[in-house]
Amino acid sequence: MSKEMVLRLDEVERRLLGLEQAFVIMSRSIGSASNFLHRQESDSTPLQIPKTNQQIESSAIDNNQAFAVMTKMTPKQHAVMQMLLRGASNYEIADRFNVSENTVKIHVKAIMDKLGVRKRSLIVLNMRSAFNDIAEDQYVAMTTLSKRWDLEWNSKDRKVNKHLYK
Repeated sequence: MSKEMVLRLDEVERRLLGLEQAFVIMSRSIGSASNFLHRQESDSTPLQIPKTNQQIESSAIDNNQAFAVMTKMTPKQHAVMQMLLRGASNYEIADRFNVSENTVKIHVKAIMDKLGVRKRSLIVLNMRSAFNDIAEDQYVAMTTLSKRWDLEWNSKDRKVNKHLYK
């Protein structure tokens, strides 16, 4: 895959994450939004951010915290995280590792527990920047995987990285 295509994929992923965050904020019902605004108009305090947006912001962690979480993750969790960052479904991840979707859910939940979040989208929100910022050699030393493992994967990887497919 060319560098230009990877850059385009990164841009698509950034836009999808932005759309996902906008959807979370906009998913409040019209009635709830109307009630929220009426309460704010009658109140003399300045307009507050809706709860869903506050939850997103309070769930965000800084890069140092994300790096600390990365050091506690197993190589398989790193592989799952890379696939999540790309937007892979549980089915795609299960197919890659030749496991059930329930097993994938266990891996995703383990990552969420380490991050202290309850939605898989927050894994992406919290880990993308740290993943992009970490140097390739540091990442390989931490995980035994390339940062491009997911994008460059082929069936021969099952022999090279046997520890991922147990």
